[in-house]
Amino acid sequence: MRLQQVFTNLVSNALKFTSSGGSIRISAQTGNKAVKVMVKDDGQGISSELLPNIFKQFKQGDEKSSSDRSGLGLGLSIVKILSEKHNGQIQAESKGIGHGSTFTISLPRCNTEAEPEIEVTKHSAIQDKLLRGDKILVVEDDPDSREVLQLFLEQSGAQVASAESASEAMNLLLESEENLPDVIVSDLAMPNEDGYALIERIRKLPIENGGAVPAVALSAFASANNKQQAFDVGFQKYHTKPFEPDGIVQDILQLVNK
Repeated sequence: MRLQQVFTNLVSNALKFTSSGGSIRISAQTGNKAVKVMVKDDGQGISSELLPNIFKQFKQGDEKSSSDRSGLGLGLSIVKILSEKHNGQIQAESKGIGHGSTFTISLPRCNTEAEPEIEVTKHSAIQDKLLRGDKILVVEDDPDSREVLQLFLEQSGAQVASAESASEAMNLLLESEENLPDVIVSDLAMPNEDGYALIERIRKLPIENGGAVPAVALSAFASANNKQQAFDVGFQKYHTKPFEPDGIVQDILQLVNK
């Protein structure tokens, strides 16, 4: 199911940036140890400035010409994370704006010797599983943003529960008295009840119900006022979107005293 999601996201991405009458070609090559699948389009293309960051959040394509398209970059972020979870790699190529783009995913064959991949996996696990054993509650109303954040934290070793609203987060917290999260990571701009109100409610709970669980705020705004308001209601850390993964990990490590 996850690999199906990878290829669906790649094809959806090609459709987004290829005009009516354009073409999209999907091809595959089988090697001794890996299979490569290429999704090539003759659409909008990618500028040389944006190409190195194409798999980072919200960095996909030309922001000016794509301002009416939602979710830019998140689909490709998910593709990268899921490809690496399957011991694969993803690469993007483009000769520039107007010249289309090619995305190539390489995945190991099931019937090949796995020893080299096992060694690589063990090595990367030591480097990347910094949050091993930590329980994190993610609160985010946007499904793509929520999935990117959850996948990244799980890739870093954390046990992640997620909620799409403040009310769902409160229910999860109240049901988890015996297994409270170590950290809450919450978006601030959510409908009905925002992240400020959520943490304000949580801070009024008894400690045994999660009232003292440290929290990290995620926001599209970087102003001092927004940051101070978040701290005033009970957040300990503040990150602007698109978030820097290493920065969030380091802040979580500080909050859980690792």
